[in-house]
Amino acid sequence: QLCNTLDNIKLDINAKHYKGKVRDNYFIDDKIIMITSDRVSAFDHVLGTIPFKGQILNEIALFWFEKTKHIVPNHIISSPDPQVLLAKKAKTLPVEVIVRQYITGSLWREYSSGINGQYGFMVPDNLKQNQKFESAILTPSTKAEYGLHDEPISKEEIIKQGLVEKGIYEKAESYALKLFHEGQKWAKQRGLILVDTKYEFGIYNDELIVIDEIHTPD
Repeated sequence: QLCNTLDNIKLDINAKHYKGKVRDNYFIDDKIIMITSDRVSAFDHVLGTIPFKGQILNEIALFWFEKTKHIVPNHIISSPDPQVLLAKKAKTLPVEVIVRQYITGSLWREYSSGINGQYGFMVPDNLKQNQKFESAILTPSTKAEYGLHDEPISKEEIIKQGLVEKGIYEKAESYALKLFHEGQKWAKQRGLILVDTKYEFGIYNDELIVIDEIHTPD
């Protein structure tokens, strides 16, 4: 299947097209056709393609959206193909909500470099790499355009700068924690650990919903 990966996508339809690192989105009225390619990206660069990567990614996201729809409303309408989602076109919040149960990855790099307090609270001193927090913490970031880097930001700055209205952002935080705890519970039953993950939210018909993907390797 190495020669049969889905890379460049061109649909002959009358719709606005946006090509991201992994997905191609076509916007029609209040809906989005989201095609998950087999492209693989790391650190904002597309490295190539892997067979079935898009199908697996799309089906994991679908699994979690279906499993958590009773907890948090989401953008899924249908999946007409293993690599395609038909979704609601929401107005995306300009921030991402990242939930962490362990100090690892970018947070550890910042912490071990002496950077602390950038999220509006101080991470305790003398933590070791990959140490588990007593309770999950929220480390939001700005949502940068393709090719740019997300930046750490605090809840207070999000509200102060008017990026998201206070009530909406607090609801997004509440939703993120509920989703994360559901993911942790399912992972634990299978001998796995949900270490950290990010959530994206949007407004659709005046309702806050979770969008993009959840609990996937990406």
